[in-house]
Amino acid sequence: MTFLYLVMAAATLALGEVLPLDAAAHFLLWPVFIEGGRPPLSVLAASCIGLALGLLAFLWRDVGAIGTGLWRSARGKSGGSAVALAGKLALGSLLGGALAWGLLFVLPLRWSFAVTGWAALIGGLILFAADRMGMTVRRIEHITPLGAMVLGGAQALALLPGIGRTAITCALARLQGYERPDAYRLSLLLAIPALLAAGLWMGWHMPAISEGPGLLASAAVTAFFVGIIGASALSALMRETGFGLLVLYRLALGGLLLLFAYG
Repeated sequence: MTFLYLVMAAATLALGEVLPLDAAAHFLLWPVFIEGGRPPLSVLAASCIGLALGLLAFLWRDVGAIGTGLWRSARGKSGGSAVALAGKLALGSLLGGALAWGLLFVLPLRWSFAVTGWAALIGGLILFAADRMGMTVRRIEHITPLGAMVLGGAQALALLPGIGRTAITCALARLQGYERPDAYRLSLLLAIPALLAAGLWMGWHMPAISEGPGLLASAAVTAFFVGIIGASALSALMRETGFGLLVLYRLALGGLLLLFAYG
């Protein structure tokens, strides 16, 4: 495994997660275009952990407010709205984790170009429609327990290649009336425990590690910084154009997958 291959794998995972795309759909194409095929679980696990830490750094204001609120609450003082937000996010994450755990036992291990391509196309159109139809009247502090459960539970659908965790959560958040930046922040906050859980799960189930600790650390560091850069870029872009450009990318990706499926 070359260093360039490792960096590309970590960057692909990070961008596929923080943008409304899908890393799994891209990795499905790797055996076609990338020598070496799909990345091993060890690299993906390290990348998930690194990306989760990167999102913690990117969302430092939200994470800091939640941490401060929980600390005040532990000392018997009022934690304010941050503690309520933390509880709702935890509720959504637990539901999403439980649903994902159940889906792991019923979903197939391999996916076809056709299924993934149609999922990428349809998911892109749903995101576009939800972004255009969604109102902009709610902020992140307005989230309800039910709303958090809907968003957290939807993350389990990201196990279906082509859907994309960020795409489905942002689409549902927009349909619930959240402003674009707040919908995206909610998606990223819910992604942190999901990524940590995915990294630990892949690490537990992977075979003997053939990559050295230095290579895995490089994957984690790459995902850390690429995740921050990607999240920052989309946060700035969505204020001007919404998700339109990324929807076009999803349509092109879906078309390419369907070309391999039916061509």
